[in-house]
Amino acid sequence: MEYLAYDLLHLERRVRIMERRLERRALRDVMEPLELPDDEFINLYRISPDMATDLIQALRPHLARQRPYGLSVEKQVLIALRFYATGSYQNPVGNQEGLTMSQPSVSRCVHAVTDSINNVFLRRKIRFPLTAEERNAARLKFANAMQPFYGAIGAVDCTHVSIRGPSDHEEAYVNRYGYHSLNVQVVCNPDYKILNINARFPSARHDAYIWSNSPVRSCMERNFERGERQTWLIGKYMFFFKFCE
Repeated sequence: MEYLAYDLLHLERRVRIMERRLERRALRDVMEPLELPDDEFINLYRISPDMATDLIQALRPHLARQRPYGLSVEKQVLIALRFYATGSYQNPVGNQEGLTMSQPSVSRCVHAVTDSINNVFLRRKIRFPLTAEERNAARLKFANAMQPFYGAIGAVDCTHVSIRGPSDHEEAYVNRYGYHSLNVQVVCNPDYKILNINARFPSARHDAYIWSNSPVRSCMERNFERGERQTWLIGKYMFFFKFCE
């Protein structure tokens, strides 16, 4: 009898857990952030509802889950977008209205969506002009920009992206402003389209060091050695590079 009572108690507990999961899923689905006015949505997620919808559709084959109480693709993407937009830790993101969930769930969403974005978009959308035709098109874009810069194919700079301090070599990630970050190098065109991104280095590394180890520098040097002249990457202050005679 004691074993039977224990089994029944265990079964009831599992049923209650399943019911709570379904209730939480139903509660999450009541609130639809995609139905917010455009300005409110952009304020929360930093992109438009149309862009978010396109992203959801592109990632759907990679994020769809089979469990009845699993998070929908929409919720996974919105949670990740909110995390990207705020740069916040994961607990505040999980407490957003309409997207309430635990920190571990937020963490899984951020990892899953980030991996899917990298797999689907990274190499297809972020591409430095490697061929002569692509570099000619890049030079033409800079020549026709609001502030023309003839011969330029990209603008380069570094920015600090805040992170949670790692357990290994934590001191290397403290920047000059006193918080933990990565020093991320970005190359973009006049339309702010990212052409190359390098997020390999902690914030203690100087911009010049990151440039000296950048694949973009190697690419530019190879083109220079092959005889290509009047090709520029532009930046601010000392971060200024020219490859010409």
